Amino acid sequence: MKLFNHFKPKLIGSVLLVHPHKQSSIDILVMADSPEEVPMFLMEQNIPYQLQDWKLFSSKHTTNWSPLISFMPVITRLN
Repeated sequence: MKLFNHFKPKLIGSVLLVHPHKQSSIDILVMADSPEEVPMFLMEQNIPYQLQDWKLFSSKHTTNWSPLISFMPVITRLN
Protein backbone atom coordinates (compact mmCIF):
# COMPACT_ATOMS: atom_id res chain seq x y z
CA MET A 1 0.00 0.00 0.00
CA LYS A 2 2.93 2.34 0.68
CA LEU A 3 3.96 2.07 -2.95
CA PHE A 4 0.63 3.63 -3.95
CA ASN A 5 0.43 6.36 -1.27
CA HIS A 6 0.34 9.08 -3.94
CA PHE A 7 -2.93 7.57 -5.24
CA LYS A 8 -4.70 7.42 -1.84
CA PRO A 9 -5.14 3.60 -1.92
CA LYS A 10 -8.12 1.88 -0.34
CA LEU A 11 -8.33 -1.87 0.21
CA ILE A 12 -11.54 -3.37 -1.22
CA GLY A 13 -12.91 -6.84 -1.95
CA SER A 14 -12.70 -10.17 -0.18
CA VAL A 15 -9.47 -9.42 1.70
CA LEU A 16 -11.13 -6.38 3.29
CA LEU A 17 -14.32 -8.31 4.03
CA VAL A 18 -12.37 -11.05 5.88
CA HIS A 19 -13.24 -13.78 3.36
CA PRO A 20 -9.81 -14.34 1.82
CA HIS A 21 -8.55 -17.69 0.62
CA LYS A 22 -5.41 -18.89 -1.17
CA GLN A 23 -6.63 -17.75 -4.58
CA SER A 24 -7.96 -14.36 -3.39
CA SER A 25 -6.82 -11.31 -5.25
CA ILE A 26 -5.83 -8.24 -3.30
CA ASP A 27 -7.98 -5.43 -4.64
CA ILE A 28 -6.82 -1.85 -4.16
CA LEU A 29 -8.79 1.16 -5.32
CA VAL A 30 -6.58 4.10 -6.30
CA MET A 31 -7.46 7.64 -7.34
CA ALA A 32 -5.66 9.50 -10.12
CA ASP A 33 -6.14 12.79 -11.95
CA SER A 34 -5.95 11.04 -15.33
CA PRO A 35 -6.43 7.45 -16.54
CA GLU A 36 -2.83 7.36 -17.79
CA GLU A 37 -1.25 8.24 -14.44
CA VAL A 38 -1.38 4.79 -12.81
CA PRO A 39 -0.10 2.81 -15.83
CA MET A 40 2.75 5.34 -16.20
CA PHE A 41 3.63 4.87 -12.53
CA LEU A 42 3.63 1.07 -12.90
CA MET A 43 5.89 1.30 -15.97
CA GLU A 44 8.30 3.57 -14.07
CA GLN A 45 8.41 0.95 -11.28
CA ASN A 46 8.95 -1.86 -13.83
CA ILE A 47 5.75 -3.60 -12.72
CA PRO A 48 4.03 -5.48 -15.59
CA TYR A 49 0.29 -4.90 -15.81
CA GLN A 50 -2.80 -5.54 -17.92
CA LEU A 51 -5.34 -2.82 -18.69
CA GLN A 52 -9.01 -3.83 -18.85
CA ASP A 53 -12.44 -2.19 -18.55
CA TRP A 54 -14.41 -2.51 -15.31
CA LYS A 55 -18.20 -2.31 -15.51
CA LEU A 56 -19.73 -0.26 -12.69
CA PHE A 57 -23.43 -0.29 -11.89
CA SER A 58 -25.05 2.64 -10.13
CA SER A 59 -28.25 2.74 -8.11
CA LYS A 60 -29.95 4.59 -11.00
CA HIS A 61 -29.65 1.51 -13.24
CA THR A 62 -26.95 3.08 -15.35
CA THR A 63 -23.69 1.49 -16.35
CA ASN A 64 -20.35 3.25 -16.27
CA TRP A 65 -16.95 1.97 -17.34
CA SER A 66 -13.72 2.53 -15.48
CA PRO A 67 -10.16 1.37 -16.16
CA LEU A 68 -9.11 -1.77 -14.30
CA ILE A 69 -5.41 -2.50 -13.96
CA SER A 70 -4.30 -6.01 -13.03
CA PHE A 71 -0.75 -6.79 -12.04
CA MET A 72 1.31 -9.44 -10.32
CA PRO A 73 4.23 -7.58 -8.71
CA VAL A 74 7.40 -9.41 -7.92
CA ILE A 75 7.59 -9.88 -4.16
CA THR A 76 10.33 -7.60 -2.91
CA ARG A 77 10.99 -5.86 0.33
CA LEU A 78 10.17 -2.16 0.10
CA ASN A 79 12.01 0.32 2.28
